[in-house]
Amino acid sequence: MNMSKGVAALGLAVGLVVVLTACGGKSSTKTPPAPLVITTSKLPQAVVNSPYATGVNATGGTGTYTWCVFESNGACDNGAGVLPPHITMNTTNSIISGTATTGVVSYPFKVQVKDGAGTTATANLSIYVEGSLILSPGGPTLPTGSVGVPYSQQITVSGGLAPYTWSVVSGSLPAGLNLDPTTCTSSSGACNITGTPTTNGPPATFTVQATDSEGSNGNLGTPANGTVTYKITILTITTTSIPPANANVPYSTTLNASGGTGKLSWCVVESSGACDSGAGSLPAGITMNGGGVISGTASALGHYSFTVKVQDSQKQPA
Repeated sequence: MNMSKGVAALGLAVGLVVVLTACGGKSSTKTPPAPLVITTSKLPQAVVNSPYATGVNATGGTGTYTWCVFESNGACDNGAGVLPPHITMNTTNSIISGTATTGVVSYPFKVQVKDGAGTTATANLSIYVEGSLILSPGGPTLPTGSVGVPYSQQITVSGGLAPYTWSVVSGSLPAGLNLDPTTCTSSSGACNITGTPTTNGPPATFTVQATDSEGSNGNLGTPANGTVTYKITILTITTTSIPPANANVPYSTTLNASGGTGKLSWCVVESSGACDSGAGSLPAGITMNGGGVISGTASALGHYSFTVKVQDSQKQPA
């Protein structure tokens, strides 16, 4: 009887061990999250005085990310002290945005991301702020030119990094005019349109571009461009001959010109160099008014040669 009880007890113990072993087979361990890493390695350039926005990305970790930029004093915040002036980071969504006010310079900084478990990762990044070129005059109308009269007009550029190169990227200058190669190649900031117009025609419209030295000769960034579209009109006297006058008979004829800007003003060039109504050069009794009308009544016979000049509202002569 005692032996039977012992066997029964042993069988119970064995059964219990089997049950415990089966329960232990259902246990498992959690997979750790992937390492937290900032994946952004390069940020796009900003342009001075132009809105800027870009994000920084990360992978791994767990939970919600928070972001910050290390300041020079060790604090980690929105980066107002180390990012380009007027650009900051949103510490919630990592967006770096604003409008830089200082150009042609690179701003290096260290950014940190922290996940929901408090794990952090950092990366060294930088933002280069490209210059912005402004040409003057701003267009579109440049002073009028005249056929056979030397012409010169200066265009200047500010911003970016000198020296600058200049080119006409669309349209064409009036015949006889060009970008002066001396002032428009590797210039310090000014380019002259020079030459002597050779033909009359409709207003010439063209676009001038200045390019700075960013990204060349070891400089950081990429070249900045500035463009302005201009128009030059060539003023020309189109009247080549006038009808004869008869003595003691009222006379009137009008001279014509094309091109120019605004109201035209006429005069007769006297032998003294003065330019007036022509009383000293035209037949006695005949004069010319400022509108180019030659009129009066000639009192004597003769042949009279004279030179006329016309100016537009920009005082450009022809």
